Amino acid sequence: MQPSFKLIIIGGEHDAVKLCKVAATLGWEIDVITSAKDSKQLKDFPGANSVIGNTPETIEFTNIEENTAIVIMNHSYVQDLKYVIELAKHNPRYIGILGAPKRRERLFNELFEFVPDIAYEFLDHIYTPAGLHIGAQTPEEIAVSIVAEILSVIRKKEPFSLRKINGKIHN
Repeated sequence: MQPSFKLIIIGGEHDAVKLCKVAATLGWEIDVITSAKDSKQLKDFPGANSVIGNTPETIEFTNIEENTAIVIMNHSYVQDLKYVIELAKHNPRYIGILGAPKRRERLFNELFEFVPDIAYEFLDHIYTPAGLHIGAQTPEEIAVSIVAEILSVIRKKEPFSLRKINGKIHN
């Protein structure tokens, strides 16, 4: 039997709550890391296994494996960068980061400054901006977009419309 798929959400705003709800409907094991200054509680994140307040300087990630996705949604570039630097010690399948596309180049450049020997394979696991381009606008739609991207990555499928398929949908 395969272990549950794990999702770590780093952030505690309303969009993180929506992502937690969507992922919980899939039966994913969800842990949430919020700001140590503004720590939320388990009741704030329906479907989560745990909610802890922490910082990138004090967090100790454990059990990050092939079946783990991480979505960073702090709404703070500096905090995002610090978490990615810490995650460079691990090998999650997917790291999604909210933010504008122009932040990606800056993030990668600064990662090379702080972690000069960073593996290119690690960089390939970073998806920023997180999510598939489906026209998502609301926090709920953005959550669906991110979950769909995670599924496409873990299942190694390039997303496209099912109407382009002739024959079996599930192989």
